[in-house]
Amino acid sequence: HVIIFDEIDAICKRRSANASSTRDTVQDSVTSQLLTKLDGYSQLNNILVIGTTNLRESVDPALTRPGRLEVSIKVQLPNRDDRTKIFDIYTKLLLQHHLLEQNIDIERIICDTHGLTGAHIEQLVRIAINNALRRGVMARETLDVDETSAEQIRINNSDFTNALRKARSMAHDFCK
Repeated sequence: HVIIFDEIDAICKRRSANASSTRDTVQDSVTSQLLTKLDGYSQLNNILVIGTTNLRESVDPALTRPGRLEVSIKVQLPNRDDRTKIFDIYTKLLLQHHLLEQNIDIERIICDTHGLTGAHIEQLVRIAINNALRRGVMARETLDVDETSAEQIRINNSDFTNALRKARSMAHDFCK
């Protein structure tokens, strides 16, 4: 059995020496309860407990002592080859259905995604798709473009440039 606490920093924050508010007191109590429960799981067979976080420094140090979550594995951001593979996964169907303009500068996009996670790259592609869809709808409504022409609108470099700006902004907000 595997128990995964995603974003464990949200429920097991570093406890404060002087809990100044009811919220701090409740948070400290939740952390203490989780630590107590983790002390008991090692007596059970076939149980693996995993905690994930992007904010390792905000997790209570008692959580990582022996017998609890003692092994720490840092997952690095994807390198250039990894980002290329991730981008290829999320654009595969777009390429198969000829929904990307032929002049898409994939190399530039891959370079510009340095520092982003796989999830951010997925989001980048989704935003670019939405940009193209929005452009198609607007063209159909404002320019009296027929349905066939609107369906032929493809994702272009501008869609990715705008999507990258938005994805970077969201990634920055996420990592604060």
